[in-house]
Amino acid sequence: MGAGWLNLGQMVKVNARKYANKIAVKDRERAFTFAELNSRVNRLANSLLEIGLKKGDKFSVLMENSIEIVELYLAAAKTGTVINPVNFRLVGKEVQYIVDNADSKVFFADHEFCSVVQEIRSSLPKVEKYFCVGGTPPEGFGSYAELIEKGSDTEPDVDVQPEDIWVLLYTSGTTGKPKGVLRSHESYVAFY
Repeated sequence: MGAGWLNLGQMVKVNARKYANKIAVKDRERAFTFAELNSRVNRLANSLLEIGLKKGDKFSVLMENSIEIVELYLAAAKTGTVINPVNFRLVGKEVQYIVDNADSKVFFADHEFCSVVQEIRSSLPKVEKYFCVGGTPPEGFGSYAELIEKGSDTEPDVDVQPEDIWVLLYTSGTTGKPKGVLRSHESYVAFY
């Protein structure tokens, strides 16, 4: 039985009520309040469900730190899906190994990394959909911005428990190939 802590998806919902007009995330050009962030995350989460992801399904991200990667972590927390962050410094075959081994169904990449993804697409038979974050999506990629635009901003109707898996990380591996490490919501909340 879990400790009963809220996951980060639930925390952003609470903070959207308590601190609606306070800045939650910010970069050089944009800032979103907790209310705006929660709305964006809900729209993204509902779009993930609309494209066919369900609780326990995995998606990979090849992205640098950004508001969008925060939104993807939070959307995973609200939907019970599992986010698989891939180190953006890795090269094609290394990225391909991790995404394939993770059994990811969807792949998000920053615009600058879409060419890396294009080169390995034929080696990723489990990935059903690709999305580009920022810029004009190349052929075969959907738009992250459109996913957010299309989704409903209601809270997703998914029962996510503290012991459910939230993140699938890959070790650097001192011998052989990287190994997947599953981390639950409660393990991260306890750590934080």
